[in-house]
Amino acid sequence: MFRKSITFALLFVLLASCASYTPEPNPTITATISYTPTQVPSSTPTSVPTATPFGGSDAPRIAVFTEDLGPDEKAAGYIRIGNIDPDKTKITFGNIKLNVGTKPGNLPDYFEHLPPDIRWSPNGTYLAYTWAENGKAIIYIYDYAVQKIKWELELTDKNFEHTFENGMEWSADSNWLYIMVDRKSHYILDVNNGTINNLASNRIQGLAWHASQPLLFFENFGGTSFYQYDPAENQISQIEPMKFDSTKFENISSYDSYGHFDQNNSGYLFSTLNKDNSRSIYLGAMDDPIFELLRIDGNVTRNELRVDKIIPSPDKSSYLISGESDSPFNKTYRSFNTSLSLNAKSPLVITKIDSANGTYPFSWSPDGKSYIGYQYFLETGVPTNPDSIVKIVIIDAEKNQWSRAMR
Repeated sequence: MFRKSITFALLFVLLASCASYTPEPNPTITATISYTPTQVPSSTPTSVPTATPFGGSDAPRIAVFTEDLGPDEKAAGYIRIGNIDPDKTKITFGNIKLNVGTKPGNLPDYFEHLPPDIRWSPNGTYLAYTWAENGKAIIYIYDYAVQKIKWELELTDKNFEHTFENGMEWSADSNWLYIMVDRKSHYILDVNNGTINNLASNRIQGLAWHASQPLLFFENFGGTSFYQYDPAENQISQIEPMKFDSTKFENISSYDSYGHFDQNNSGYLFSTLNKDNSRSIYLGAMDDPIFELLRIDGNVTRNELRVDKIIPSPDKSSYLISGESDSPFNKTYRSFNTSLSLNAKSPLVITKIDSANGTYPFSWSPDGKSYIGYQYFLETGVPTNPDSIVKIVIIDAEKNQWSRAMR
């Protein structure tokens, strides 16, 4: 299930290519505010780790999808929103459920039996989620502040190859939402008025929002041309990417010539392979010198760690490294993901990966001393319908050990 979320990583995963980037006319959109969430008694649903927990200044908040329907309910499942009490290791769910789909058990089958994508906006005001049914791709925006659906938007302009293959990404100001329906269908939603513009109808890669401005960066498939999209003007312009000058550094045997913009670090990231078989990731901002941000020891193989994200804590005292991993958790369970925090220094150094802790997605606590996320494991050696463990954990950043767990 996590393989779907991780394909959206900045550093190593291709979203896929575009031969032309002239914005096309807006697709036909049907916008409705057609229903009010049904009030239901508070209960604990079956957790599916598809939304990053939202930290903010209040109690951490989560959104989970469940197929635990009542006998008379006509839906594929629903989303519940809960608040986490870290001290009591307790999740309290409210009395609102957001129904998705119309047919019980009708989850999309693409590689796996997939739940909807769910994404909190950076400011915590909106919850975006997707659904595909009967050849239709639907995007919902739930306004958490007023407890109602703001938009239910149906994309009806074409037949999609694979519906909602890789999901959504919010702009930093929470006003714009990137939506990838399939590898050749990319859209931008204006959350304030419900307008959806067609970003590209070809394969693209390296997509990332600017860290503070409503600007979107992306590349053509293959990474030879680089673009900036201004959603307010619905305008795409070609830009010159930052280049990596390997002559300034020793021990580099091969490298990415052009950087990939990274929202978390407000700059461009470059991957290198070093002569001692270690791997490095360099960071360069527009006005600052490029420096080595992360080094992965040569004895840590790509199977043990393929880095997806490098996220500084709010106080910049630590960094959270996340990635895919084929390392087992123990003899019984395995996971596709792992994460670890490192004290801030230059460079950050990873010398070994003991096991995959299965934590993803996640978010930092406001004080940077811990992070909260989903821990997800599958039973080892069982390829179909495996036994799994899903729980929410709060991990001590200094010790890289979870101290509290909530199922």
